[in-house]
Amino acid sequence: MPIFRQTAGEQTHDLEHRERTPVHRHAQGHLIYPARGVLSASVSGQTWIIPANRTAWIPAHVDHYHRAHGRTDMRVVFVTASLAGQLPDRPAVLSTTALAREALLALTAPDAVPRSRQARDRLRHVVVDELGPAPEEPLHLPEPQDPRLRELARIMEEDPATTATLAELGRLIGVGERTLSRLFREEMSTGF
Repeated sequence: MPIFRQTAGEQTHDLEHRERTPVHRHAQGHLIYPARGVLSASVSGQTWIIPANRTAWIPAHVDHYHRAHGRTDMRVVFVTASLAGQLPDRPAVLSTTALAREALLALTAPDAVPRSRQARDRLRHVVVDELGPAPEEPLHLPEPQDPRLRELARIMEEDPATTATLAELGRLIGVGERTLSRLFREEMSTGF
């Protein structure tokens, strides 16, 4: 599994619809901001949805991968260990203030005027100061354990906008609608 040894810095990635990164981890925690599009980040059997105007936090040394839903402009800001202490100790999607958004965009703008390290550090402090007390958004989904539900989840992940009914999806994976409905309620604690 790749380990990206990244010092405090910034990255910008243009991801195509359904593009997925390999499972990886970083030596530093990082903030993920979709300037355009929607991302998901999967960590330890759970998936967080990251819509535009939200920021995801992934702590250091956490195995994860990202997936784009639609063409996505992913911005990444790495956070030093001293600043990471102001953020949650687990992955989270955080409400993003206008100031945090603008600082994230200033840090990661591909054609921005070059900034000194001190200026980038000040912007990084602003981002963490804004996101540290921000409320967490309940945008994570547990991964199902039942192999039939995992197959259903894979189909849904491939095409989240599908209009297929539960009966139609069940036929695709060879499971009856009532069985899928029951499994979904039992394992996910909600209806389909």
